[in-house]
Amino acid sequence: MAGTRGKHLLTVYANIPADIEDDFNQWYNIQHIPERLAIKGFQSAVRYESLKGEPKYLALYELDHPGVLETPEYLRLRQNPNDWDKRIMPELKVDVRGVYEQIFSCGEAPQDHSPFILSVRIDIPSEVEDEFNRWYNEEHLPQLSAVAGVACARRYRSVSSTGSTYLALYEMENEHVMGTEAWSQAANTEWTNKLRPHFKAAINLGKRIF
Repeated sequence: MAGTRGKHLLTVYANIPADIEDDFNQWYNIQHIPERLAIKGFQSAVRYESLKGEPKYLALYELDHPGVLETPEYLRLRQNPNDWDKRIMPELKVDVRGVYEQIFSCGEAPQDHSPFILSVRIDIPSEVEDEFNRWYNEEHLPQLSAVAGVACARRYRSVSSTGSTYLALYEMENEHVMGTEAWSQAANTEWTNKLRPHFKAAINLGKRIF
């Protein structure tokens, strides 16, 4: 769905058993997301199905600030599940539920969330973290965001997460961007190759489904 991009982000990476997958997707689109978007501080939300990487589903909620997740309105939803919630939630296998703060961005986000997204979750040893952040902000994100087919790119640092410390999101017009020569050149510089052995990364290429 269309919406703005917030300075803070709630991410949910999850799997669901195949036998209730259709019910899960209806629940997410018809009830779960609309309930949350009705709460002040939730700016927008979007869902992607992974074409590459695990888990299968990714939901992004753009937030005004992390405190939105501590409001009485939000807590009331979590503490008072209805029958549909009770049917789906016990079966949901959440890999990561993280809250992130935006630390850097490149490009102009389109009015609507892009049809494809590349999600890169990274942990990095503290001894190379300063250089890692310089590389990401000075070279890596600017070069990748300039590749044809990339609408915009953003970086985040974890505020409260069961997953990685850093998250990068690249909104893309199509699923073939990563296979282009321009992407390969931007993603494989001398500086990148120096730092890459230090990464612990999880990558998902997702197709938008809501």
